[in-house]
Amino acid sequence: EDGSSRTLYLHNCEVVKPHRVDKERKSEVIISSYQIAFSTVKSAQDIFKLMLTTEREASIINKVKALLIPVLLYKVAIQDPKRPVQDDLRGVVNLCLDIISMQNKGTSDFPAIDWIKKANSMLPAAFAKLFTGDADPFTQRICRDMKLMDAIFDMGCGPYNRTFPANPWKNNPGMDGPKGIQKFVHVVLQRMCYKNSGSQEYFGRRTGLVMCGEVPKFERKMWMDTILDQLEDALGPAVTLAALLSANEALLKKYANAKLVLRFAEMVRILGPQPRLVNFFEAICTVEGRAVKANQEMILRLVWMKPEMR
Repeated sequence: EDGSSRTLYLHNCEVVKPHRVDKERKSEVIISSYQIAFSTVKSAQDIFKLMLTTEREASIINKVKALLIPVLLYKVAIQDPKRPVQDDLRGVVNLCLDIISMQNKGTSDFPAIDWIKKANSMLPAAFAKLFTGDADPFTQRICRDMKLMDAIFDMGCGPYNRTFPANPWKNNPGMDGPKGIQKFVHVVLQRMCYKNSGSQEYFGRRTGLVMCGEVPKFERKMWMDTILDQLEDALGPAVTLAALLSANEALLKKYANAKLVLRFAEMVRILGPQPRLVNFFEAICTVEGRAVKANQEMILRLVWMKPEMR
C-alpha cells in the first residue's frame, strides 16, 4: 500500500505433517509430504519460478514438456546394446526438426525428404547451415530450464555408451541411421546456444553420465570434455565446439589452448582440410566479433612458423 516492494523466493520444502487420526482405523498416521513456501531468504532449493506468460509462451512450455519423453526414450533405446537399432528413424528426425524449428523465430518449413540420407551425405558444417535463422531467446531459455538441452546432449552420448570402449561409427553399417541422427543432435545443440550467453555458459558448466574407465561404468563428465573426446568423428562435435568458443569469451579462455590447436592441426593433416576443422582456427581468433590477438599469435606460432607443421 505504501509503494514499497519485497522480493520473495519460492521454495520446495520437505515437511512432516502433524499427527492425525485415521477415523476408520482409529490409529495415528504420520504422512511425509512436500510443501511450497515463500521466503524472503534465498536458498539452494529455489527451484520454482512464477512467470506471467503469453498464450504463445505457455504453448512453448507445454510443447517442450511434451518433447522430453520421446527424446529420453530414444536415448535409453540407443544406448542399450541389448536392444536392436531402429530401422525407421523418421519419428526421431521429425522430433529433431520440431526442436530446431522452435529455436528460430518465425516458422520453418522443411522439405519431406530422406533426412537421414541427406545428413549422411553432407559434411557437418554444411549440414548445420541448412538450419540457420534468428534465435528465439525465450524458447532457448525454456529448453535450458526444463532440461530439454540435457536430454538432447544425453541423446548424443547414447551411441557411445552403447559400444564403449569401441567407436560406434567405425566399421558399423548398422549404425548408419543413428549416425544421421547424431548430426541432428549437434545442430539442435548449436541452435539452442546460438547468440544466447546463458545457454553457452550453461553448456560449459554441465556434466553428464557417460561410460568411462577400464572397467566400464557410468561416470560424470563435463559436457565440454565429452565433446572434445568426440572431435575425430565427422558428425558435428567440432562444429559445436567452434560455435561455442567463438561466441563465449569465458569458454574460449578455458579451452582454446596450444594443446587443442595442435590437435586440430594433426586432424587436418590426417583427415584433410575439412571445413569443420579449418573453421576451428578461424573461430578461436575472434569472440563476439572482436579479434583475440593472443590466439592469432598462438596459431601463427604453432601452425605456420614451423615448416614441418604446415
